[in-house]
Amino acid sequence: MEDDEGPECGKPDFVLLDQVTMEDFMENLKLRFEKGRIYTYIGEVLVSVNPYQELPLYGPEAIARYQGRELYERPPHLYAVANAAYRAMKRRSRDTCIVISGESGAGKTEASKHIMQYIAAVTNPSQRAEVERDPMEAERLAASKKSPGCQASIRAGPETQKPGPIYLPAAHQQGSVGAASCVRALPLPVKVG
Repeated sequence: MEDDEGPECGKPDFVLLDQVTMEDFMENLKLRFEKGRIYTYIGEVLVSVNPYQELPLYGPEAIARYQGRELYERPPHLYAVANAAYRAMKRRSRDTCIVISGESGAGKTEASKHIMQYIAAVTNPSQRAEVERDPMEAERLAASKKSPGCQASIRAGPETQKPGPIYLPAAHQQGSVGAASCVRALPLPVKVG
């Protein structure tokens, strides 16, 4: 994984754009994607573009690079968000969750798997060893934590104004990965033109 976030890779945080227009937003997102940067912040929110292929962005080495770091110390990544949520949970001594939203096929389940992989690696030594030994364990964890009502969803295009499910993977202050809940967001009215 590259730590180089030079100007040729676009802005790592949309807040840093000189002008906040839809064109500039999309141009920055496209430039980052073309440079292999699938993650971009909007403040503390992480935007991700599904590359529909495996990328070398995950695993024990990447976990070690994000563990214990501040959100903006490293390039935008799911592990940075997972780490920030984990640290906030420990600091506040309260359970926490991360909201993952997008249409069907946007990569919500993959994101959940990587977040659970991170949480398992930093909290529970037995799960960490299992995830490192068998990368498919994170997938099994994600599937077992996914709400039964969200096992399948119908592809909803933008013309339907019907969003996909929102997954809420949870971690508990005792150090375990909790069951994810799933909710469906109500479509908001969209004015075009």
